[in-house]
Amino acid sequence: MQATTARDFVAALLIVILVSVTALPGVLALLLLDDGYTALRIANVVQICLFFLVGYGSAHHSGANPWRAGVTVALLGAGLVLVSVALGG
Repeated sequence: MQATTARDFVAALLIVILVSVTALPGVLALLLLDDGYTALRIANVVQICLFFLVGYGSAHHSGANPWRAGVTVALLGAGLVLVSVALGG
């Protein structure tokens, strides 16, 4: 087993920053709006749109059909939202 190095801590910090930055667009609606229900639905739509952009961009760089990949990833995100809403979210 290897010892933890400074490079490992830098990598962990970068992961924390990356996760925080990717969550920020969805959290902004919750911070800016007083109505929690509306803010949550807007945050869901923003996140689904970001899912589309990630799928589109990934496919564009990998040579796949960008629109198909974007829609597929967005539908997977919408499915996750529907499951969370069904469970009370």
